[in-house]
Amino acid sequence: MNIAVVGFGNVGSAISRALARAGHHIFVGVRDDSEAKLASLEDLHGNITIHAMEEVADKAAVVVFCVVPTALSEVCKRVGPMERKLLVDTMNSLQTHPMGYSNTYEVLSDTYPCCQVIKAFSTTGFENILHPNFGGVAIDTFMAGGDREAKAIVRQLAKDIGFDECYDFGGKSEVDLLEELARIWVNLALYQGYGRLIAFKLVRK
Repeated sequence: MNIAVVGFGNVGSAISRALARAGHHIFVGVRDDSEAKLASLEDLHGNITIHAMEEVADKAAVVVFCVVPTALSEVCKRVGPMERKLLVDTMNSLQTHPMGYSNTYEVLSDTYPCCQVIKAFSTTGFENILHPNFGGVAIDTFMAGGDREAKAIVRQLAKDIGFDECYDFGGKSEVDLLEELARIWVNLALYQGYGRLIAFKLVRK
């Protein structure tokens, strides 16, 4: 599958690498020449190519957004108009918010009303996205959004990366709940001292 990844920070890099490793073709959209040069210095998988943000939307049916919340509205202007695409929101508004919005999901839904938006890959560290296997145990991830077919695609992408399952939290009204799960991970990992190499796993009896 052709997938565009907008942003090449820690999360964008991890998702790009993980999906490329699974055989997908990744078109990374970067902000400027300095970010492009930084990306070119990394040992990238052969399935990853680097482009300007303005170029990537036309190359893929799935567009993954991995930028800081405060920059998202400007990034959307650069990416340009899109219709009938699956947009994946990996971002969390835990400390900063997009101007005029509560979270990034609202920005994407408002900016691209003809696209399906699914929030996913947002409740663990980038290290765990790149390597979601903990000593032979695959960790879980979670998603929220309104479209069943779009969720099925996101679930398959999660499994391609190596997650055991991508559990559905519900519709857009549960996006805030999903962000609270991310807040719990941040609290445990960074403030309670457990470190970033922790993750959530749903077990059943």
